[in-house]
Amino acid sequence: LVPVRFLATTGQLIGTLAVVLDQEPYILAALPVQYTSEQYELASSECTNVLTLGLICLVLELTSLFAGLSFFDNRSNALHCLFHIAGALAITGFSLGRHHFERLWHIFLITGLPPLLLEARCLLGLCWLRHSVYH
Repeated sequence: LVPVRFLATTGQLIGTLAVVLDQEPYILAALPVQYTSEQYELASSECTNVLTLGLICLVLELTSLFAGLSFFDNRSNALHCLFHIAGALAITGFSLGRHHFERLWHIFLITGLPPLLLEARCLLGLCWLRHSVYH
């Protein structure tokens, strides 16, 4: 499961980076035909915020995986695989269209935040509660 988890997380990370590098179509999709520079700046900052938050979560999860902290927790790895495969598919579908960037919040809340909380639970159990899945 670990290689699948790595590939799924990396796939979601690459998809998110692709959206980061070309944010403008998604920002413009959120704006009316006649928009002010203030509206554009507000939409741009919100789009950047959700993408940055998603990238931070993915990098933290990959760092934890590389550190081996949740390496052997099969249940956790299976859930990570499910969430990140769904996230990679969602971000790919998002990037293929000209969607409102607000959908990125939905993608983050469904496929980005739960795996981060799952990883936090694993780290809490391993480091603070001294619970190990290695027994």
